[in-house]
Amino acid sequence: YPFIVALLISSLIFGVWHLKNIFVSNEKKVLCQILYAGIIFSPIVSYVMYITQTIWLGVIIHYINNLWSQTQWSVYKKIGLAKISEKFRRFIQRNYSFK
Repeated sequence: YPFIVALLISSLIFGVWHLKNIFVSNEKKVLCQILYAGIIFSPIVSYVMYITQTIWLGVIIHYINNLWSQTQWSVYKKIGLAKISEKFRRFIQRNYSFK
């Protein structure tokens, strides 16, 4: 396949793969994961792999991304930013909701 077609197909599959998280998280978070993984993260990593011609840099970037997302909230909780983030999320929901 041409690069763009392969990028689109692999990004779609990578995004949908995150649907498995529905068993451990709520629907809204999973939808955000699917959209982020399929529309933003996967095309970037695919391009990096295309340029470098190796999958390992993509694996490392994916690992760092997952590590960051896992440690982010624990750090936020320790320094009190989780409450600020939750207030900000509610503010955005209340004022910019797509209802």
